[in-house]
Amino acid sequence: MSIEPYVYPPREPEEVERQLDEHYANLACRDGMEEIIRRGFDGACLDSGCAKRAIEEFGIQRVELVLVDTVQSRFGDGRFSRQVREWAGARAISSKELGWGYILSAHSAVVDGFTRQYLRTMEEMAREAAAEGKQEQPFPEMTL
Repeated sequence: MSIEPYVYPPREPEEVERQLDEHYANLACRDGMEEIIRRGFDGACLDSGCAKRAIEEFGIQRVELVLVDTVQSRFGDGRFSRQVREWAGARAISSKELGWGYILSAHSAVVDGFTRQYLRTMEEMAREAAAEGKQEQPFPEMTL
């Protein structure tokens, strides 16, 4: 009995280029978030505007991808609050994004604080959008 090797279907060069662009943008987001955290953390407290700066610079989806990937990769780490673990556990990361190195190297307690700040910022943005009546698509439910 002979086993035939699997031949991967050809991919369009544009698709490959788009995936690489996404990957590099996600890595830039991770590195940028590291820098924002480094500059905003004084050794005891995280500056209150860190998450908002990350969202403004990299967008909600990329910031959330990095946070979810980081928390899920350290799921057994007791330094994450129950709320952050539950929030990250409820988020799905596509198999295309999993394991690509979008994990922050900052201390888990600092990442927990940054994530809680991100969730509060998202709630504030949702309230502001609802108050202005321009919220076309509801934000995902996020509770602390």
